[in-house]
Amino acid sequence: MALEQRDFSPRPRDVNLEPIPREGLSIGIYRPRRVVTNDELCAGDEVLRDKIVHSVGADRRYVAGPDETALMMVHQAAVLAGARDLDVVKVSVSHPDGRNNSLGLVRKLNLDPSKVDYLDYHLACSGVGEGFVDFYLDRDKMKGRRFFIGSSERYSETTNNKLDDALMCDGSIGATGVYGKDLEVLAAKSIDGPEELSGLIKMRVDRSLMVAPYKDIYIPYAQYFDQDGFNVRKTMEAMVPDEISNLMEEANLKPEEIDYVIPHQGSQLMVRSLDHRLKHQGFAGKVVYDNEEGNWSS
Repeated sequence: MALEQRDFSPRPRDVNLEPIPREGLSIGIYRPRRVVTNDELCAGDEVLRDKIVHSVGADRRYVAGPDETALMMVHQAAVLAGARDLDVVKVSVSHPDGRNNSLGLVRKLNLDPSKVDYLDYHLACSGVGEGFVDFYLDRDKMKGRRFFIGSSERYSETTNNKLDDALMCDGSIGATGVYGKDLEVLAAKSIDGPEELSGLIKMRVDRSLMVAPYKDIYIPYAQYFDQDGFNVRKTMEAMVPDEISNLMEEANLKPEEIDYVIPHQGSQLMVRSLDHRLKHQGFAGKVVYDNEEGNWSS
C-alpha cells in the first residue's frame, strides 16, 4: 500500500487548486495560519504552563481565522490528498455551522452530487471514527469505490478557558483512495458511552444548524466546550484497551502482528495509560501520538 502525505499548509487564495491525481492511499492536511504557542497562551502563568505540559503535553496549537471555514479547510485537505472521481464523501465537523459540508465539498471538487454518496457527521472529533464504522458495515457496497473521508475542526470557537484552549486545535485532515484496494476496515464497532459519562462532556452542538444528510449522536449542549476531564479519563482508561482487544479478536489479528497503534486521543495522560495497558496485553507495536499540537492527533 502506497501512503503519501503532502503537508503544504496552503492559504485561502489557493482554493481553486486542482487535485493532483495520486495512486494508493493519500493524505492531505490543512493547518490554519495562526499558531498559538504556550508562551502566548500562558503569558507568564507558570502554574498553567505546568498543567498544560503535564496533562495535555502540547507546545502549540492552530487557530482558524474567519475566512478559514470548515468547508474551506476540508477542501484544501482534499485537494492536497489528490481527491478525484469520488463515489463516497464523508466529512466530520466539530460542531454544525448551518451548511452540509460534505455536499459543499462535492460541489467544490466539481463532482455531480447525484452520483456521490455524501454524509456529514456531527459527533465532535469522533466523526471520522464513525465514518470508518460505516465503511465496515457497508463493506460489500464500498468495495472498489473511491472515497474521501475527512475531519474539519474549529474548536477554538467553542472554548472559554485556557486549559481547554491548550487542548483544542483547529484544522483539517483527510484521506482518499479505493476501498478494498488502498484501505480496508477489518473490524469496527460503534460504542455508546457508558451511563457514567452522560453529561460529563458538553459541546456546542446546535441541532437547528444541522443540514441533511447527516449523522449525529446526542451530546448535551453548552455554549462552550465543558468536560469533567478526570472522570472522563478514568472511564475511558477502563474501556478503550478492552475494546481494542475485542476488535483485534474479531479481525483475527494478534497483538504481536501490530506495528502501530494510532489512538484517537488528545491527552498525553490518556495515551501513556493506553500504552501501558496495551503492552501488558502483548502489543509490541508503537503507539503513535503527536502531543506537540494539542488534539491534532484526534
